[in-house]
Amino acid sequence: MGSKKVAENFTRAGNVNFNGNFCPVLQDKKFRYGTAGFRYPNEEMTFIAFRIGFLASLRARSLNQVVGVMVTASHNPTGDNGVKIIEPTGHMLENDWEHLATELVNANDTEFEELASSTEKSIMEKTGLKTETIPDNAKIFIGSDTRDSSPWLMRAVARGAEFGRVLKVNEFVNFTTPQLHYIVYATNKPNLSFDRLAPVRKTTDAFFEFIKRCPSKQLENYKPSLIVDCANGVGALWVLEYLNHPEQKNFPMNITLKNDAKDAAANEYLNRDCGADFVKLWRTFPRGFKNVPSETRCAALDGDADRLVYFYSNNNGVFILLDGDQIAALYAKFLIKQLELLGAKDLSIGVVQTAYANGNSSRYFRSLGIEPAIVATGVKNLHPKSETYDIGIYFEANGHGTVTFSEKFWDFVKETPADPEPKIMLRLFSQIINDIVGDGIADLFAVEAILRYFDWSIGDWASKIYTDVPSAQLKIPFRDRSIFQTTPDETRLIKPEVMQKEIDVWVSKFHGARAFVRPSGTEPIVRIYAEADTDENALHLAYRIAHVVDKNYPIPFELPEIE
Repeated sequence: MGSKKVAENFTRAGNVNFNGNFCPVLQDKKFRYGTAGFRYPNEEMTFIAFRIGFLASLRARSLNQVVGVMVTASHNPTGDNGVKIIEPTGHMLENDWEHLATELVNANDTEFEELASSTEKSIMEKTGLKTETIPDNAKIFIGSDTRDSSPWLMRAVARGAEFGRVLKVNEFVNFTTPQLHYIVYATNKPNLSFDRLAPVRKTTDAFFEFIKRCPSKQLENYKPSLIVDCANGVGALWVLEYLNHPEQKNFPMNITLKNDAKDAAANEYLNRDCGADFVKLWRTFPRGFKNVPSETRCAALDGDADRLVYFYSNNNGVFILLDGDQIAALYAKFLIKQLELLGAKDLSIGVVQTAYANGNSSRYFRSLGIEPAIVATGVKNLHPKSETYDIGIYFEANGHGTVTFSEKFWDFVKETPADPEPKIMLRLFSQIINDIVGDGIADLFAVEAILRYFDWSIGDWASKIYTDVPSAQLKIPFRDRSIFQTTPDETRLIKPEVMQKEIDVWVSKFHGARAFVRPSGTEPIVRIYAEADTDENALHLAYRIAHVVDKNYPIPFELPEIE
């Protein structure tokens, strides 16, 4: 790298935003590689994107494989953006490299050039390569969502990759995050070829074959019609593409899109009063769903289409949410049924949840003979745990999740001439799923496949699995999230200790209650979650906990008075 200099636009001092406006970043300002990479206001992201592109190039060179960088802020407001590195396996960046990413980004401009040079030399030496070596397979795949700032940040990532000597860069504009994860994985597998539409064909081929084989030929309760809230995000460009399949004419799925990013001002409305995060947090209909008839099956994606929740209003006009916990429960019911039909007792099946999992979901899994494992929030915690089972179901309540499968499972479902039907259905389900990472669109088709298999309406799903314990969530803006330290499962505060004692006092005052506070890994906020015996009491408890936070660290807005 020698005396090579970083272009002024990609430094802290010369940082510019996507409009070309000068947005310098203080030399000592600190950033953190969180559960979804770096995610901050887009005007601060240019120099970060450049440095992440550089680090991704070192990762690709050290492994001689394709590494991905996704430019997205997922469910965050349109003014934010982010970058995260995708491993050749399609999974999240390894912990050691996360620390390196934080170190590189937090260096001031002078330190960065020196640190970049020494880091490159060190990593290449560890892999037995000369510093200037560029292996043949070292490439960077850069994906982006539909945010206005994404094309500029993609350019910054590409320039960073060039600074790290990787010139082979492929861009995937307006792709979902899960699609890029799968494409990176597939490109690095010797038996799979690089294909931009591979995730689409994988899911839809299996989906239509699955529904052809469903036992309920004459559907009484399931109706193949669905309304999807696309959060004015990238999912709107893809959902109907998944229906562009020859079998659609024989087994039609009627999907109507809302908040579908067609309006010229759609970027302004990205995730605004719509999308999976909005529906989950506020437990109400998103923008544009006011006149949807009762008992109509609805689903919501988030901005980059890696989350999925379902919802509807019953005949009494009550809003009903079916979140990630309910999706995991639906998957578990179907998978256990197939295993029972096959008598496959030697395949282990497990469920991985977080502290946000509704209490009744955990009780439901126990009724199926599964003790759910509780881990810290974030895919990097859920995914590895799920891989300890032959069939590992993991979902966060927010709708992000998937199912992972072991080599033992793949050997079990391998195609043979006389396969029993349950084995075929297991195999097809595993192909509908994007088992590399949570994928809102793939999960949508998996849910539709299972509902069709059981011939269930959305009301059947809500009533035949379990009913949620009343719960409430609040987001509290908080700049210094490091003040809050939690236990490994994030259900209790270690620091500030006095605050946890106050939380315990308030929880004890409500019947069947629990509550916790945790710092967000993706936004400058702390999150409050509460459960109680009624919706009113759950919300009351959540606000009580918010007042505890405010008493210790004043909140920059007025909380409602509580009697």
